[in-house]
Amino acid sequence: MSFTRCVSISVACMCVAGSFDAPANAFTFTLARLPRLPRQQCLHSSEKDTGSSDYELFPERLNLIFDSKCSVCQWEVDNLAYLMSKLPPRHVGEQSLLRFTDLESDDGYDESDPANGGVTYEDGMRSFRAVRPDGSVISGVEVFKEAYAIVDFGWVWGWTKTPWLRKLADWGYKFFASIRTDVTRGA
Repeated sequence: MSFTRCVSISVACMCVAGSFDAPANAFTFTLARLPRLPRQQCLHSSEKDTGSSDYELFPERLNLIFDSKCSVCQWEVDNLAYLMSKLPPRHVGEQSLLRFTDLESDDGYDESDPANGGVTYEDGMRSFRAVRPDGSVISGVEVFKEAYAIVDFGWVWGWTKTPWLRKLADWGYKFFASIRTDVTRGA
């Protein structure tokens, strides 16, 4: 089963279940021709890989790029890690559903790492970003919606399916992101 087909099936299932709002107007884009690593298996699929040429950049379902010096950002990451730890194992060998990449890591943030989707340090500081295994990058409210859906708490962001509430959420997040470093890091 190809990765694209698997993602389409997963998204369709989540849309039917009501845990995921299709990102029709989301801040989503796909990076052109990122190098890809061999993929082992497709999440949410009981079928074995049939030798497809599709690849994933990393085994997790989402790589969240965050600023650990921001107390609110760190709280979100800690909360998602906690919720992820409480999930029952979904299939044999699955180690983690979310990957967390710290912009302020002691080892330094590597913009050139394909798993970071080409997100620059500056872009990561402007807004919460996440990279999907296929290399597409999402930002803002869409990151939270997708991350919480992965840890089975998508209902928390269900209210953003209403268009005017989504616009309010996007506006609120953009405002918070514009003052975040001054408020949460203490300029």
